Amino acid sequence: QQAKELERIEGADVTREGDQLMVTFDSAILFDVDSSALRAASVDLVQRMADVLARYQETDILVMGHTDSTGPEEYNMRLSERRAESVGAALRTHGVTASRIRARGYGENSPVADNATIPGRQQNRRVEVDIRVNEEFRARAAGQG
Repeated sequence: QQAKELERIEGADVTREGDQLMVTFDSAILFDVDSSALRAASVDLVQRMADVLARYQETDILVMGHTDSTGPEEYNMRLSERRAESVGAALRTHGVTASRIRARGYGENSPVADNATIPGRQQNRRVEVDIRVNEEFRARAAGQG
């Protein structure tokens, strides 16, 4: 059910693997170039995602920021961290419990496409939200079986 609700968010690419969901946003949807402040147009997307996540307390959330390889590696790492923190803060602001959220930047270290091409660099500039059933819920569910 949570996956279906998340799939309705424009710009969100949702994939499912077992009890894990991965929501990916192109950074251009969320941020202006070289910025970690959420674009005004993207605040609604993050709020809609937060509304869904707030209803499913049995999940933990890891927000992961990624960049392309343009620019210094250290700068890209900091930018990706700030972007992940920005999305995490917005989720908290819109009702997701802070203890459920972690944010981490990966810089240019986890590309999904070729950084030698413009389309590849665009794909690599992204924010991923990894949603997993938390261990407490998993343990309770196992105890009931």
